[in-house]
Amino acid sequence: KSSIDFDLRSLLRDEKEYFKNAKTGKRVDSATKKGTYVKAVFSKPKKTAKPSIICTDDGLEVSWDGQKGVTGYYVYRSMNGSEFKKVATVRKISYTDDFNLTSTGSFIDKKVSKGKRYSYKICAYVTYGKKTTKGALSGPREAYFLVAPTITSVECSSPKALTIKWKGSSNYSGYEIHCSRSDRFKDYKLVSINTGKTNSKKITGLWSGRQCYVRIRAIKKSGGKTYRGAWSQTANVLIQ
Repeated sequence: KSSIDFDLRSLLRDEKEYFKNAKTGKRVDSATKKGTYVKAVFSKPKKTAKPSIICTDDGLEVSWDGQKGVTGYYVYRSMNGSEFKKVATVRKISYTDDFNLTSTGSFIDKKVSKGKRYSYKICAYVTYGKKTTKGALSGPREAYFLVAPTITSVECSSPKALTIKWKGSSNYSGYEIHCSRSDRFKDYKLVSINTGKTNSKKITGLWSGRQCYVRIRAIKKSGGKTYRGAWSQTANVLIQ
């Protein structure tokens, strides 16, 4: 059987999969920083679970559960039902004791357009030398890129009430507004608006003598599903 000698610095930089997947051989000697392996076995990565998507001010943030022992992930994207194409390669690996590789992935797609529908699939891969082995693609996850509305004014319009005004888009299906006594929105009153053609709302039944914090986000309904955009900046007003 042939053997391969390597130093620890090379192992840490390029040979992680080889160290992880070697079935026979001895560990690196801590004194000499050398070791010998006689056999390496690579297995095909498992199918990645469906990713999750959050709409942010910067774009669509795609994240997924990782697998042990993979080199990285390929991200595939479809826009408005078009063919899936690879848009990113993500290699983000964290290490635990004893060289057990645990990988997690995330990617912010900044090349998105307002109001468009995007779908993403993720594929794990392992590379050693010139050989790359890919796992099966995950199932698709869809999202719309909905730009956060801009709050233009918030005022106490009557006792225990406020009126909020904003700039949005008539292409949205509606909006969601949070009203809270906490700027962290630990508890809140939810107000739903089922049209994108309005840009103001009077909200009653609030807390007299308290600061009220408000934020708003757009929603899009399609195919029986509701998609939510990023939250606007927070505004506040003293309720009489």
